Amino acid sequence: MKRRGDRYQGAPERWARLHGGVERNLDDRSSWPAGPPPELTDGRLLVRPWRSEDAAWLVTVCQDPEIQRWTRVPSPYTDDDAVRFVTELAPTAWQEGRGWHAAVTDAATGDGLGAVGIVPVPGLDGVAEIGYYAAAHRRRRGVVSDAVGLLVEWTWASTELARLELHVDPRNRASAAVAVRCGFTLDGVLVDRGVHRGERHDVALYSLLRP
Repeated sequence: MKRRGDRYQGAPERWARLHGGVERNLDDRSSWPAGPPPELTDGRLLVRPWRSEDAAWLVTVCQDPEIQRWTRVPSPYTDDDAVRFVTELAPTAWQEGRGWHAAVTDAATGDGLGAVGIVPVPGLDGVAEIGYYAAAHRRRRGVVSDAVGLLVEWTWASTELARLELHVDPRNRASAAVAVRCGFTLDGVLVDRGVHRGERHDVALYSLLRP
């Protein structure tokens, strides 16, 4: 690959955040794939659209303090949060060309392992941000790295996007390690660029260019 250096209270934009990513509008929705969202697999993992039955495991996974520390899931995370996300917000985002929010499951057993998603960056033609997380019991097993790899391959094959980004809090070493394993390059660190639960923090900007 080519490389280079509050809860939902009548505010839908909060709901559209994918666990580290943010809902964004495509500048040119004609460039977003038509039809239903895909299912991607490497034989071990399955990256697929959210289903209503996923709400049960999603609400359990999102109780994890590390997910709430590093991502923008609502905190506390409730049954209603999970149901609304998987049945309304995720499918609507795809239908309206505002990105793809996908579940990551075990291809053999169907067990929920985490989430991955891609959302276009507003005002930057051909640029999108990827977000991800893994369930606590499946970390350090390559789940996120492999899921991101599947998503990147699909992106180059199915969209006109030219640049992918990861926005990582530098203190989140596990997320930074995923970026490196997936071939992203650190472009630099933006001081006080992010705000998470009222706290400002630096953002490490990683990028990957279309091969």
